[in-house]
Amino acid sequence: MIFERQVYQQECIGNVISVLQGFDFDTHNAENLKTCLDRFYSTHTMPLKNLSNKLNLDILMETGTGKTFTYLNLIFELHRNFNQNKFIIFVPRKAILESVKQNIKLTKDYFYTQYNKHLKAYVYSDTKSQSNIINHYIKNTNELSVLILTNSSIDKKDNILNRSNEGLFNVESIFTNIANLKPISIIDEPHLLKGEAFNKYFSQIDSLYFRFGATFPKEKEYALSNIVYCLDSMNAFNHYLVKQIRTHTIIQDNTSPYLIKADNKANATFSYFVNGIEKQKRITLNQDLGELDPKFRGSCLIKITKDKVYLDNGEIIQTKKSYVLQESEISLLLQKAIDLHFKKEIALFQKGIKALSLFFIPSIEDFRGEEPFIKKEFERIYKQKREEVLRQNLPQEYREYLDQDFDKDNVLRVHQGYFSGDSLKLTKKKESNKENIEANDIKMILEEKEKILSFQTPLRFIFSVWALQEGWDNPNIFTLGSV
Repeated sequence: MIFERQVYQQECIGNVISVLQGFDFDTHNAENLKTCLDRFYSTHTMPLKNLSNKLNLDILMETGTGKTFTYLNLIFELHRNFNQNKFIIFVPRKAILESVKQNIKLTKDYFYTQYNKHLKAYVYSDTKSQSNIINHYIKNTNELSVLILTNSSIDKKDNILNRSNEGLFNVESIFTNIANLKPISIIDEPHLLKGEAFNKYFSQIDSLYFRFGATFPKEKEYALSNIVYCLDSMNAFNHYLVKQIRTHTIIQDNTSPYLIKADNKANATFSYFVNGIEKQKRITLNQDLGELDPKFRGSCLIKITKDKVYLDNGEIIQTKKSYVLQESEISLLLQKAIDLHFKKEIALFQKGIKALSLFFIPSIEDFRGEEPFIKKEFERIYKQKREEVLRQNLPQEYREYLDQDFDKDNVLRVHQGYFSGDSLKLTKKKESNKENIEANDIKMILEEKEKILSFQTPLRFIFSVWALQEGWDNPNIFTLGSV
């Protein structure tokens, strides 16, 4: 894969290196760090200069701007500038841990060309992984290495890492020996890594740590502090670093405003759309409703109740009774999403970019059940749209790309789901070819980002029941659908 250093990422790293020029890496003293920050702030303007009297340096980076790449790059710079060898990355979820592992793997060759060094990664997963941590991460102090841990690895007294171990130099726990190395820690998603349980053990490390996140805790004890770089959502958007979002909804496609709430008997709040953008407006009795919809121009409210309003032309507008979509609405949404996907895909293909679409569905049964309506309806609409697209004047390369959509048994291969428990399927014996194909697709979605981004892979529509959260991500998701 091709990587490029972004100016803002290098500015972030440059700020960190500048702050730490006077830092004593032998003592890891908080007062010393405060002195370094005072000097830095005297020549740099920061939106927040709240000093924490702790050993943290905070980096605010909006989601989608390459936060993981930045802190991996920072590890190499801290090694080159200050000869630091040992690092820990703390993450709140296994999904994020897998993502970090994958990023280290994908950037391995790139960073080697830049620093002539490999970063060795260790992960604690179970008792079997202790040996590598003890014999390499702990005992090989000259090795540039990082240990990736979830908070649940250390936040209980009885955790394996908190027990004494005979394979060590002493009778102390594995985690105590890790802490004695004074590793530099990186906390990913700090708003999810806070509280007494985690910090009781994390504080034992007592050395410099970085908090990288788009969101920080609101509690005073863990709030944003000692900030050395800020790329918030507005700055990221204004510098074209994140995608602009345009929404399409069933209500929008039906072009019908609906009642959100009746504030009182004198006015009511409505939702409506203008050029694809959802807006809200409060309307009072006897006010013209033309702004909500041209068809209501000249019509006024004459009566307001809890869930209905009455117009002087005899029409009634009411609240949306349910946010559970009917099958006809699901079909309409799938059709809209597939139309948008093809429109973007054709344009992006010619730029060498593979377009992906991600759907959130109500339940696993909708995709893997005995009668999976959403999966079957997607297949019906996709095939229909594909035939329509193939009748267009297309570049030959794109036409060949669409030829991969079906396997030798004429089974559509463009879609797959990833759901709770799917990681276990990767380790179980497969009884059929269908199960093998499913497992390979799941592995690709969860662990092999480079494959799913390849035009040699037909998979490009992904279904899940999970809400969007930290962890799984893919830069080539251009269409999101929620049914």
